[in-house]
Amino acid sequence: MLILLQKCEYPPHHTSPIIPTVARRPLLQEKTMKEVAIIGAGIGGLTAAHALLKAGINVRVFERAPQLRALGAGITMQANAMEALASLGLAERVHDKGHTIDRAQITTWKGSPLQSLDFGSLGQKIAWPGVAIHRRALIHALAEGLQDVLVFNASATHIEQRDDAVHITFEDGTQTSFTALIGCDGLHSVVRRSLLGDEPLRYDGYTSWRGVATMPSKGLATTEMWGAGKRFGLVPIATDKVYWFAVAEAPQNSPAKDPALEHLLAMFEGWAAPVEELLHATSPADIIATDCLDRPPIPTWGRGRVTLLGDAAHPMMFNFGQGGCQAVESAVVLGRALQTTPNIEQALRLYERQRIARANLFVKRSFDTGRIAQWKNPLARGIRNLGMRLIPTALVQRALVEQYGFEAWYQSVST
Repeated sequence: MLILLQKCEYPPHHTSPIIPTVARRPLLQEKTMKEVAIIGAGIGGLTAAHALLKAGINVRVFERAPQLRALGAGITMQANAMEALASLGLAERVHDKGHTIDRAQITTWKGSPLQSLDFGSLGQKIAWPGVAIHRRALIHALAEGLQDVLVFNASATHIEQRDDAVHITFEDGTQTSFTALIGCDGLHSVVRRSLLGDEPLRYDGYTSWRGVATMPSKGLATTEMWGAGKRFGLVPIATDKVYWFAVAEAPQNSPAKDPALEHLLAMFEGWAAPVEELLHATSPADIIATDCLDRPPIPTWGRGRVTLLGDAAHPMMFNFGQGGCQAVESAVVLGRALQTTPNIEQALRLYERQRIARANLFVKRSFDTGRIAQWKNPLARGIRNLGMRLIPTALVQRALVEQYGFEAWYQSVST
């Protein structure tokens, strides 16, 4: 139940900072066969591009924004994601731009420990340490080397499968064709809608606020504090930057999100340090408020020459900090399936068979853990807290080693 980081999604029209890291190139006009299209240049889409290029597959990444976007504040690439990134030669660049996660803990809102872990104690049981990083820095790192395959201002509106190709129509009327298509276009995926139709999002009753405080991070551990129906977390992402998140029960689309800083200071008054200090060290204009949404797990991600990846396939609540990590894992497995299986449709189905159970497990765990963490009943919270304190450290370590062992898991599903 160790919770490392929040991961929530933006509503479809949220305005966010943009990173001008990759030069814009025109949309392709000609028919491009024997090439795979990726819709969406987020964490999953960029990692998938690297994985496919490593497998010797031509790829084109279409992004609806005019430039790469950095949605959000902080994110963790936990040990399993770092191991997957290492297989693509990307782990060191992410590690160098982030902050190693040495310790993590869950406490009560007063600061009393419920569960803690020193990641150094895992030693060689994990291949890479987890890294906390600003989302902007992560996107920048993943975009390196992809300038020639990125296409911007490319908003896909219609997808049609034929026997020999997938045909994509963009908002400006441009049409092009590819051997296969990977939908990495997030929670509000156009590709998913083309496969599965309109599906309602799931809101479980809590809203989040996020920001990055400018203050020394020395001595701070990755921490999540649990109160009655609300939580507060903090994650050092640099020597002078601390990512924080706050979670509270609220009606969906609650007007209480604005003004955020005053609302948060009142909501978390009296909580253990450094909650108030973090809030005061954050620019009010940079605080992001969003409802936390996911979708129930599904048994099928694709059909024919089209499949889904990341939040388009398995959006999950933030409670395990695994949303972006599972997207990275999926990207690596997709590249391996396409490299080893000549038939494109068979390769996509192999990828889905290998990935669906593991990703869906995290969707379920994240949803269930969020409900437990949000309990308000004093008796239920007391029993929960006692149970957390009684869980042996060795049991937590064993569970995390299993969760973080990407290559060990991959071997178990590929033999």
